[in-house]
Amino acid sequence: MGTKTEALLADEASITEIDELKPLIAEGQERGILTVERIATSLEEVEVTKEQIAELHAYLLDQGIEIVTAEGKPTHFFTTSEVRKLLLKG
Repeated sequence: MGTKTEALLADEASITEIDELKPLIAEGQERGILTVERIATSLEEVEVTKEQIAELHAYLLDQGIEIVTAEGKPTHFFTTSEVRKLLLKG
């Protein structure tokens, strides 16, 4: 039998299956780049867990989608204040 965390994760939708995130993912795939602010705005529109935020980050990187600041500078997704606020909310 799995742990409680594994059971909770099994019940969560994959980030690629969340309708509110599909436009964000499509935009990233088309442009090859997303700003942290754009990602944060999309995440505010849907209830996601910390694990789903981590899954989204990994998925975007796996797809070769660069994550940048509003100024266009490469950034580490989880160090930005916008994403930290979302992580604390969950």
